[in-house]
Amino acid sequence: MLENVIYAHDSEKKWIQSHPIILYEQFLIRYTIKHVNSCMRKDNQVDHENLICFDAITEKGKKFQDTTISYLCDDDLIFLVKNVCPDELTQEYFERKRWRRPLWKSKSEFKSIINTIGSEAIDEMNRYFKRIYNFLSEKEIPVLNDATIKEFEDMISNLKKIDNPKLKTDKQKNLELDAKTLKFMEFIREMLKRKNIPFDIVILKSNDFKSGFQKEELSNTKIYFPSLDKVNKLKVVLNTLNFTEDSMEMYYIYYRPAYEDDSLVKINLSEFMNELRKYLMPN
Repeated sequence: MLENVIYAHDSEKKWIQSHPIILYEQFLIRYTIKHVNSCMRKDNQVDHENLICFDAITEKGKKFQDTTISYLCDDDLIFLVKNVCPDELTQEYFERKRWRRPLWKSKSEFKSIINTIGSEAIDEMNRYFKRIYNFLSEKEIPVLNDATIKEFEDMISNLKKIDNPKLKTDKQKNLELDAKTLKFMEFIREMLKRKNIPFDIVILKSNDFKSGFQKEELSNTKIYFPSLDKVNKLKVVLNTLNFTEDSMEMYYIYYRPAYEDDSLVKINLSEFMNELRKYLMPN
């Protein structure tokens, strides 16, 4: 029974909580809360005053513009998003058909289509994804598009202008990676445009999955066998505790499908990965 409980926990964490649609919904919710908070703070012209604060959830309330918000709840945030602080990304949350779509649907699917690329190319690709993901995380609107590439180019140009060794930063040390990442961004952009797909994508990192079977406290749990009048640790009697999880980092690409004659045009995953393989393995 204990084994079945852990299996159920692992299945929920791996296939539901880490599902790309759930990850994208979390992304939209986090952005929306951050955006509303920033919007209300700007309107109040006091940087250190946040909408989500202790006063706002009490009877006393917090005054923003001509309105006092008290007992702050989900309904207040939804009203503000819809009527006071709307933008394209927050409105996307309310209309599911506008959501970007994941290029691959799971880690298993991703692994099955990259087996021909090779481990070195996979590591290189993940370095690019990680750099893009970290860069977008610093942006007010974390979307990869033409404007973002321009910002990335400007960042590289500014770093190259710094000649003083004392002013060298970690970002300067990573200029070589940044230059390669920029080319990778441009490759993705051109590939999408050739397929008439808008270059307006989101890159999210999958939640790290660690099986409940790997927890040391579980492995050392003592089990009493009445018929043998004997106590053993769980790891001694349960083979599934030898389970090992792939530690490969996993990123999802979300894109907006195009429309031609009212028909939805999606990216052909096989073709996409073939072009990606040629880019990463030119020889």
